[in-house]
Amino acid sequence: MRVIALEEHFTTEAFASNSASTAAIAQPGVWAEAVRQMLDTAQNRIGAMDRAGVDMQVLSLNSPGIQAEADARSAVERAIAANDILAEIVARRPDRFSGFAVLPLQDPEAAVRELERAIGELGLKGAIVNAHSQGTYLDDPSLRIL
Repeated sequence: MRVIALEEHFTTEAFASNSASTAAIAQPGVWAEAVRQMLDTAQNRIGAMDRAGVDMQVLSLNSPGIQAEADARSAVERAIAANDILAEIVARRPDRFSGFAVLPLQDPEAAVRELERAIGELGLKGAIVNAHSQGTYLDDPSLRIL
């Protein structure tokens, strides 16, 4: 039987600063180590997976991810960039990693396009939304595009 770990966080240098609220309440050394581990999507992470008996991780951008972006255009651009990076990570080790895309819900129509691209073109397996986008939750009427 294979062991698959869901929602295993990763980050990039560009997104690490989005977690300032977590950094503010965590012990500095503990948070620095957490960021170091989230930035690692290569040998150290795979070694830790092997030691824990994990065959595959489904990676997702750490919270608050794209939801921290106040500007819709920036959210769209950053979501595309993050999903491209994630797809590259998965492509390097598809035997060990899969991924959930991030979606720029600040622009619902762009979020739909990005979900279609992330699954259809990049091969990601789904998407993740971290709680809310600037106070707008998934059931908000503004996110209905039908």
